[in-house]
Amino acid sequence: MFFVLKELFTALLLALVVSGGIVAVIALMARSTHARYDFFDLKPILILGITLILLFAEALFLFGAVRVRRQIDQKWNLVAMSIQQAQSVGQNLGNDQLEALIRQQIPAAEDFVSFGREELNASTANAAAIATAYYRELRSGVSGYIWKRLLWLVGFALVGGFLMINDAAKQSRRSRAYAAYLSEY
Repeated sequence: MFFVLKELFTALLLALVVSGGIVAVIALMARSTHARYDFFDLKPILILGITLILLFAEALFLFGAVRVRRQIDQKWNLVAMSIQQAQSVGQNLGNDQLEALIRQQIPAAEDFVSFGREELNASTANAAAIATAYYRELRSGVSGYIWKRLLWLVGFALVGGFLMINDAAKQSRRSRAYAAYLSEY
């Protein structure tokens, strides 16, 4: 229980640091391109706030998935050692015993175990090949999820940065037009 809470708080902290850092970089870019940019207007606050929330959520999902993948790798080592021990003793694991072992070590692998059973011809594959196929399928699914989260994170950062710099440019044009208007009188 404490392990799960530690992992949760670590992911929350990392997500907060990453999303806050990206939003700070976006704000600094807007400030560096337009020195007189007013951050205390409603539009920049909304842009930065929404960008921060979206980036935080995506970073949290990303770091959570990375932690899950790390756990899958650790649990796979336990499954592989159990299979090797059973084979060294001369015990041949059946498909049901193998699936029970995988479900015991990786409870979240339920969908992938049933998918792997359909994909593999269990009569011709040995226990190690079946377990390796389960592991690859599970790790592939989590890796795909990580890439999706990373792409969404980058996309939100780019859109937020574009909106901030675009708003800074508009604000700068308005202030120059207003200054030109005042200089005429």
